Amino acid sequence: MNARFLICNNCNLRCVYCHNDYQGGIDCQINKSEINFSKEIIYKTLKERNLNNINTIKISGGEPFLKPKDVIEIIEFSSSINKKIVILTNATIHNNNLFNKIIEHNVHEIRINFPTFDILEYKSITKASDENVRIMYDNIDYFARNNIPILLNVVLVCHLNNIKNFILNYVKIATTEYKSMNFKSIRFIINDWLPCKNDYFDKAYKVLASLTNTSGVQRRGRIIEFNDYYISINLIKCDMNEKSDIYIIPPGIVLKDYIKGKAYD
Repeated sequence: MNARFLICNNCNLRCVYCHNDYQGGIDCQINKSEINFSKEIIYKTLKERNLNNINTIKISGGEPFLKPKDVIEIIEFSSSINKKIVILTNATIHNNNLFNKIIEHNVHEIRINFPTFDILEYKSITKASDENVRIMYDNIDYFARNNIPILLNVVLVCHLNNIKNFILNYVKIATTEYKSMNFKSIRFIINDWLPCKNDYFDKAYKVLASLTNTSGVQRRGRIIEFNDYYISINLIKCDMNEKSDIYIIPPGIVLKDYIKGKAYD
């Protein structure tokens, strides 16, 4: 079992596939709640849900790097009880104190929303600025140099007919031009709202199967894993019925749909 802290629902980007509508239907940019996660709140909340059954603590939002003090509190507590720590972020914000804590406590994985290596397309999808992009690449380089495993989340928004070229080009760039980053994994995600989502999944599956020369292994009906020459490649079909995580949110943020946004974990 995993416990996922949704520490805020505001974000500095406005991705076209943003799933934050599940957090009370509030726009990503509006809710600037100052509710903090203290060590006492974290411990009480996890204890109520049986600490021994929790394997991994996930930290997400919104964009968690907007609330570095809360992230640090959760990292320090999770480390003290020997739980794996995973952070989900767009990586476009830098905070020295937070990043030092990430290194100090050997965060298990940083999962970065990274829809494309094409900078113009990236900016179109995420509404990021040039400064956002610069910081993101600097942060990725920082984590790589400090041996923090990086996983790239790729929500497929390309046209159905372009899936093959998109996937092949993405993997090629990640494993050649950015090989020094030593990415742990790439996760291609088929979102529940995509038209013809079954066609998307089948087509992407065939591309990855041909790329890796393996048949793949299906887990829990939604994840197929491959091992490429350099990195693990996953294909995920969003399953809105699977409730494998405990969602922990600040008071005042209401989950209208408990499982929506599951694709990004």
